[in-house]
Amino acid sequence: MHKASVGEVQLAANVAGLRRCRSLLQLELPGTPESMLRTALTTQLEQAGLYDAGSAHRLNVELQTADFSSGFLGSDGHWRLGLKLSNERQQSLQVETTLVFPTHPVGYLACRCVEQAFAPALQQLMNELSRQPAFDALLG
Repeated sequence: MHKASVGEVQLAANVAGLRRCRSLLQLELPGTPESMLRTALTTQLEQAGLYDAGSAHRLNVELQTADFSSGFLGSDGHWRLGLKLSNERQQSLQVETTLVFPTHPVGYLACRCVEQAFAPALQQLMNELSRQPAFDALLG
């Protein structure tokens, strides 16, 4: 396997822009979804010993799905995240995951739970990505 750098990081049109939670509150993530995705993928590659910032072998990523629920009437909340990872040889793979998390019955606090669960959901997505057999082929 070759070491790789992280190339373009994009949001699909249906994901672009920050979203409102319960039609009341703007989600306040600790960074933009793009920057958080870039950091998560870079970290995943570094931990596997597969990252080289100067590598011409670039992995491009597009966040294609980012749906959430803040729960309602005692139900858990969830983040459903999906991405497409591709390389310069036009090889690609898609992966999706859902993280379920407890929320709060009070709307404002339930929305804070959604914000706090984004980073763990992104990490779960990266873990799912690295388990895919096609992931190795993208780095090959």
